[in-house]
Amino acid sequence: MRWFTVLKRILLVYGESIRRIEGNIDLPPEPLNQAAKLIKSFVEEYHEEQEEKFVFPRLKAAGTASWS
Repeated sequence: MRWFTVLKRILLVYGESIRRIEGNIDLPPEPLNQAAKLIKSFVEEYHEEQEEKFVFPRLKAAGTASWS
């Protein structure tokens, strides 16, 4: 559940970035860069690992995996 909190905060960063871009207000790149790194980390290090551990074995066991 911690990731949901992190993702909500990233969406706040993106929302503020959009507001600044549309309002022609200065936008430092670092918050967007950090948000992108967090998203990459989530997808590559957490989400994919969870799929490999829990989802894919069940799909394969059920015979519904398209790669089996």
